Amino acid sequence: MSTRNKVEATLIPKSHLKMKSLTIRLPSDIMNRMQRIKDDADALGYVFDPQIVLTNAVVQALNRAESELEKILNQGSQS
Repeated sequence: MSTRNKVEATLIPKSHLKMKSLTIRLPSDIMNRMQRIKDDADALGYVFDPQIVLTNAVVQALNRAESELEKILNQGSQS
C-alpha cells in the first residue's frame, strides 16, 4: 500500500475516520502526551491519527533493513 498519494495529516475530522485501533507499547510519558493531544483534538471535533506517520516510519525501517541485509548478503557471496 502506497502512502504517497494520501494527505499527510495527523488530525482528521471524526466523520472521515475509517480505521481500526492499533495497540502498541510506549513509554508512559509518550502515552500521557498522546492522551492530552487526543483529548484536545476531541474537544475540537477531531481525532488524533498518527497512522500515516507510523506507517511511513515502518516503511523506512523496512527499507533500511532490506538494504542492510542486501549488503551483508553481497559481502558473504564475495568471500
